[in-house]
Amino acid sequence: MNILFQGDSVTDAGRGRDVTAPNTALGQGYATMVAGRLSAKHDDLNFFNHGVSGNRAADLYGRWQEDTLNFEFDVLSILLGINDVGFSLRLGRGSDKERFRFLYDRMIYEALEKNSDAKLILMEPFVLKMKYAWENFGTDIYDNFHTWSSRVRENGQVTKDLAKKYHAQFVPLFDVFESLTKSAPAERYSVDCIHPTAAGHEIIAEEWVKAWEKIKKGE
Repeated sequence: MNILFQGDSVTDAGRGRDVTAPNTALGQGYATMVAGRLSAKHDDLNFFNHGVSGNRAADLYGRWQEDTLNFEFDVLSILLGINDVGFSLRLGRGSDKERFRFLYDRMIYEALEKNSDAKLILMEPFVLKMKYAWENFGTDIYDNFHTWSSRVRENGQVTKDLAKKYHAQFVPLFDVFESLTKSAPAERYSVDCIHPTAAGHEIIAEEWVKAWEKIKKGE
């Protein structure tokens, strides 16, 4: 069974490029944690990470044929949405929720057109409120957190809607992290409001495995 991770930098996590062997150079994030946890118990799972740092929906769709449709996958996992917000607010180069929905929907449609039996895991984008240690980096998120969080939640709702439409597993992450940061500092889970620490990636991996267990049960 081939399990393909797609998405932006949270999925990329420094993964190796031009690596074709499964379970190899999956990066330092949740993809590696998931692969380690599951492949330690199952010898029929092949994990691949095709995440690319900085990707918006438009960027992912631009490489969809090469990096997804040309690949044999049984499970397709996608985490997307934060860069559409960040690029939009910072540079005017992102997508609003309707364009995000259009592009995301098209990618899923094409993936299922290639493999109608594929299982989908769609992950909710998230952002954490914290003051970043590096001067002047991430302060716009902290100072305008309501705007950022509202926009990210909109993309999360799009993701949830598409999961329902295509009978995919939805992985909630925003509320999970928000709940955790009520009793622990956000710095435990993120280095800059967006990118997870090792603990943050572990939380994502835990939520991903919950979705995997539902797939295995046929839910």
